[in-house]
Amino acid sequence: MKRIFPILCVGMGLVGFCATGFADSAAFGVASAFNLVALNGNITVGSDVTGRAAASGTITGNSFGADLQGSTPGQGNDLWGALAQGYELVTDGGVKGSGVSIGGGGNVWASSSSGTQSSQFNWNDGGHLVTGPASSSIVDYSTLASSLSSLSGDLGNLAQSSNVSITGPSNSTNNELLLSTTSKTIGTYIFDITSAQFATSNGLNIEVPLGSTVLINVDALAVTTTSGSTTTTTYPVSLVGSVTFNGSQESINTITNGVITGGNNDEGKILFNFANATSVNIGNELVGAVLAPNAAFTGSNQMGGTVMAASINYSGEIHNVEFTGTLPSVPEGGSAWSFLLLGAMVSMGALWWRKSGQAGEAA
Repeated sequence: MKRIFPILCVGMGLVGFCATGFADSAAFGVASAFNLVALNGNITVGSDVTGRAAASGTITGNSFGADLQGSTPGQGNDLWGALAQGYELVTDGGVKGSGVSIGGGGNVWASSSSGTQSSQFNWNDGGHLVTGPASSSIVDYSTLASSLSSLSGDLGNLAQSSNVSITGPSNSTNNELLLSTTSKTIGTYIFDITSAQFATSNGLNIEVPLGSTVLINVDALAVTTTSGSTTTTTYPVSLVGSVTFNGSQESINTITNGVITGGNNDEGKILFNFANATSVNIGNELVGAVLAPNAAFTGSNQMGGTVMAASINYSGEIHNVEFTGTLPSVPEGGSAWSFLLLGAMVSMGALWWRKSGQAGEAA
């Protein structure tokens, strides 16, 4: 009973902290600390993932957490890492394969029923395996899926910014879809496009003032197929081309002592929102966060950003680019924010509990 009040105080303190900007920064609650999040399925990757991964199902891959960096010039690395509580992988379904490299000195949490063994990992910088019942995981996937689905729907219902335009293909050479604004002010710009526009253009060129947040809401159009007596409706999305920002391919050129000092680095302020998509396939290089809570996310090229989807199957290298943009307020404060703030409160409260318990045992 003595510990309940301090944890409640931590939660109450975080409400004030969140109200002054935490929610805008760690926009997706505990998911902000992870490179990949599978809300209702597995993560399967064929190349390195430089950040963390969390899955309600299984995780299959070779290397995780080797390069926890930020994404905005002048900022340090691993901005929201404290929410992960020292874990590089968090999985209810377990880890498949052997010799999985875990960098950054982080640990792995797996459900005790998953069969995951410490011998499956190469602990490059220290770290160890922690197991327990699924209910003790730092990620409550059911609650997180509900809150992110709500957030995605709320963002998808926002009106497109009045001072933006969508044209394209912008020219016959590049065949790009141009997303631009006439404004010279750093701010948040909302674009609405359809899956047809997303698919037929040879990529996207985003032209807004440097430092701005870009929210791209993609409306997935229905595709109905019939096989025998069964009719199925899906909402697929695919992107053929790459993403450029102010005419230049997004990139991070120089990181010195964990601080980005060069490159065209506004990719950390781009969010692709696929509120109604059932599948998202990326055929070229993508940069920016992906919010697709009901979709199977697939692809084969290099990308950078936080990916939150129902399941993830990706063969290209994935870089840890944390979302640092400022999302617009959703109508009436948005029910999703309450869930995300509560999730952050619970995570930080649990961290306090564990540290307090360890201190008590040491005493």
